[in-house]
Amino acid sequence: MTEEKKHSELLCFITDKRSILALDSLVKICVDFYNEDEIFAARDLLDLLLSARLPRRKSPDKLRATVEDIVKALLNPSTDLPIFYAVNIARLPPVDAKHCDMSAVLMELQGLRKEVRDIQKLQEEVCVLRQQLADMVSIRGEVDSLKQLTSCIVQSSVSTAVDTGTDQASSSHQATATDASSFASVANELWATGMKKKTTKCVVGKSTTNVRVKPVITKRSIDIFVSRLHPATDTDDIVSCVTDILPNTSVDDICCTRLKSRYELLYSSFHVCVTVDAVNMKTAIDKLMSDDLWPEGLLVRRYFKPKDGTRQ
Repeated sequence: MTEEKKHSELLCFITDKRSILALDSLVKICVDFYNEDEIFAARDLLDLLLSARLPRRKSPDKLRATVEDIVKALLNPSTDLPIFYAVNIARLPPVDAKHCDMSAVLMELQGLRKEVRDIQKLQEEVCVLRQQLADMVSIRGEVDSLKQLTSCIVQSSVSTAVDTGTDQASSSHQATATDASSFASVANELWATGMKKKTTKCVVGKSTTNVRVKPVITKRSIDIFVSRLHPATDTDDIVSCVTDILPNTSVDDICCTRLKSRYELLYSSFHVCVTVDAVNMKTAIDKLMSDDLWPEGLLVRRYFKPKDGTRQ
């Protein structure tokens, strides 16, 4: 392959944008921007690189049909093509936000909404905890004030007994002791009430030596979306790939469903549901969303099922 055969602004643009633009948008941009000579020159260049020539369109809409043939040839994963480059940057059409894949943007938006709802729930729980803390501070303040009042009454009674004599001091001391005991009982009740509010903590057992009883094993499901696979890929291949990523997961805990792709001859997509123990859910999600564990070129993201049961 000589250096001149790799030069094509049209093929360079399609190769660069084929992973982020839909086929219809890519074809429309090229037909609107490039002229007939540039389109046919790109087709003739591909004829030299492919094993079979592209068809010669004769219909009134031949430019659009030719561009579709070029894009499909570049999207074919079995085709080995060189890297195309552009010399004239002005012959690369600009791409704005309206050409983005809105289905992918919608899925990201739905995931963001779910995270916002979870944050709102956490905020409500924080408000409840703050209210409980404020109640504890108020109760503790009342207990401290009662203790100070009791101490003041005892000191006042003792000083009065010294001035009025031993008999009066004895009777006054008894009355003061009675008042002090009543205040102390009230303080203890308030403190016990505060302690009851405070002791709402629960724990989760971690012992591996105590096996007298067994806990209930809670299962959780993790849904992921896998795309950009070869059209010949089947569910058994996906299950084997997931078991390599999660070695401790049984094949029976993996449910793989083939989804209907927009271009079934070019790529395939799957919905994978993995059932794991609740305690291992975070670790499993981290592994399933790790780009180092999936084959190069695959597209993997979380799969969120719609509430109405329709396909997402």
